[in-house]
Amino acid sequence: MSSIVTAGFLRENELKDLEDIKIVYNKYWAPINWALNICVKALKNSYFESPYAMIVVQNEIKAFRGALALLCNFDWVPVPIAYPQVVFLAVRSYFTLCLVSRQFIIGEKAMFHSVEVAYWKFIGLLALERMPSWDVIR
Repeated sequence: MSSIVTAGFLRENELKDLEDIKIVYNKYWAPINWALNICVKALKNSYFESPYAMIVVQNEIKAFRGALALLCNFDWVPVPIAYPQVVFLAVRSYFTLCLVSRQFIIGEKAMFHSVEVAYWKFIGLLALERMPSWDVIR
């Protein structure tokens, strides 16, 4: 919170008032409440020409509060949630495709009769062993 004071968005006395609020929820609503109360005092002191001007200012403050609440809601959910799911699906799809495509026909008209067939099975086992490390996203 001291970084907000250093940046100039909050004064020392406001920080003390904010820290004095004892509540388990977020305290982002307190400065907004202060701003709405200042609008009412400004109307009483005739800083606004009409009550409609105060309502317009309060509506802007409420819109800002709504955007802040939306930002807090987005903060609860990690944004790149789809990226790990896409990588997981792609790696598993690749392995399934390799598993099916590397099968060999056994019979009279077999396509391959060489030693390389055994190597392909060994490479498939290595791919299966390395598969979990491909899913790690940093």
